Amino acid sequence: MTRRYRTAADGDFSRPGDSDTLCPLIHAPVRASAHGRWNGRRIDGERTHGNACELRAATGDVFALEG
Repeated sequence: MTRRYRTAADGDFSRPGDSDTLCPLIHAPVRASAHGRWNGRRIDGERTHGNACELRAATGDVFALEG
């Protein structure tokens, strides 16, 4: 993730998403949460999405973790 990309989101986990993504209507809920600091202020975010595709469409690469 580039610095410009992170700065454009301004600490809002829902801003970097891609609204043009088409996701299948498969019900497989995914919960994502993130906690930390952005420019000195505390950031807490938690949302549940219908499936992993919807999560990625809403948040971009913020929660794209391998493991």
